Order: sequence, then structure tokens, then C-alpha cells
Amino acid sequence: MKRIQQTAYFLIVLVLGALVLKEGSFIFIPLVWGIFFAFALYPLAHWFEQKSFPRGLAIFASILLVTLIASAVFYILLNQMMGLIKEIPEIGENVNEKLGRYYDEMSLLLGEDVFDPDHKADVFSFSTQRISTRRFSLQENP
Repeated sequence: MKRIQQTAYFLIVLVLGALVLKEGSFIFIPLVWGIFFAFALYPLAHWFEQKSFPRGLAIFASILLVTLIASAVFYILLNQMMGLIKEIPEIGENVNEKLGRYYDEMSLLLGEDVFDPDHKADVFSFSTQRISTRRFSLQENP
């Protein structure tokens, strides 16, 4: 009987603990992030303190330095992404040009009858046509 009672207490504590964590997440999540950043920034703040900065100024300088570095990385990534977005039409034209050259080379190697000239832009049209004609020819001759 005592074993069942201990198991019941354990399950009650487990369920109540889960409810407290779920309902208190609006407090616990920022608290955990704050603790994480405090541990992560401590070595930098300690280094500033060794350079004879006052403790408050060392903490402020470490937070400011990390914020500036993160902002610079974010700006560089955003700038690169905007440049890539501006070049998308040019990249698309280059891809279409190369696919056209590959199409021409494949038609020279495999013959003109492999490709459908009306669907030159569709690169995969020749493979689907071949598969579908093989299926029909296999079905006609059982």
C-alpha cells in the first residue's frame, strides 16, 4: 500500500510540476535566457573589470560590445541577402541560358526526335515522354 501511495505522490508532483512550468513559462523563459546571457557575458565583464573598469560600466560595456557585434553580423547577412534578391532575375537568365545549351547538346547527342520542340523550356519533358511511351508500348503488348 505504501508503494502505491509513493507512486501516486510522485505522479501528482510530476503533473503539478508540469502545470507550473507550462503556466509559468512567461516568467521562466525570460529568466532562463537572462541566466544564460549572464553566464555567457561574465568572462567579458570580468576582463573589463581587470582593466580597471567599474563593475557597472564593465557590464554595460560587455552588453554593448556583444550587441554591436550581433548587429554588425545581422547587417552583413541582411545586406548580402538583399544583394542576392536583386540578382535573382540575372541568375534565372543564366540558368535558362545554360539549360538551353544543355538541351542543344543533348539533342545533338540523342537526336532531335527525343525532345519535343514545343516544350524546349521544360527540361524534364523528354524523360516523362520516354517513360509514358514505354508504358503504353508495354501495355499494348502484354
